[in-house]
Amino acid sequence: MRGMRGHIAAGLAALTVIAVGASCAGAADVADQEKAVAKLLVAKLGDDAATIRVTLVKGKAILTGEVKTRAVKELAKEVALAAAGVEKVDNQVSSESTGALGKGKIREEAADAELEAGVQKALKAEIGAHTKTIEIEACDSWVSLRGTAPDKARRELALATAAKVEGVAKVIDLIVVSAK
Repeated sequence: MRGMRGHIAAGLAALTVIAVGASCAGAADVADQEKAVAKLLVAKLGDDAATIRVTLVKGKAILTGEVKTRAVKELAKEVALAAAGVEKVDNQVSSESTGALGKGKIREEAADAELEAGVQKALKAEIGAHTKTIEIEACDSWVSLRGTAPDKARRELALATAAKVEGVAKVIDLIVVSAK
């Protein structure tokens, strides 16, 4: 009986080592993915996004930190959603330039919605039904396009079309060409 207990204890110890090793490997994978999302934020939004911290929990990216511009704060969510493995985003980033609630904030949001509508209209005229697969988000004259295009030509056309819309200062490319 004593020998059996020893074998069981040894087996449990081995399973514990395997489980701990697997969780450490998983933690390394998550840390690598967090770094990849942070790197993508800087690549797409510029150096202002370097202060954004990324924490991943079961496919959800939690973004924290403070940035200078409202555009970087608002569009960080779109960039994170474009990253592999990210299904949801909790954007807790704050911005030095975020307006207070009230008329100023309402005016900013109205201007963003108007710019989104202008880009949507222009894209529909150029790429037609393929516009349905592209999410448009605008903030302070920056526009992100996230989604899929059927081919490289329509992806490039969508980006060029958005850039030509009056009021657009920067287009953030988050479009993936769908595999055929």
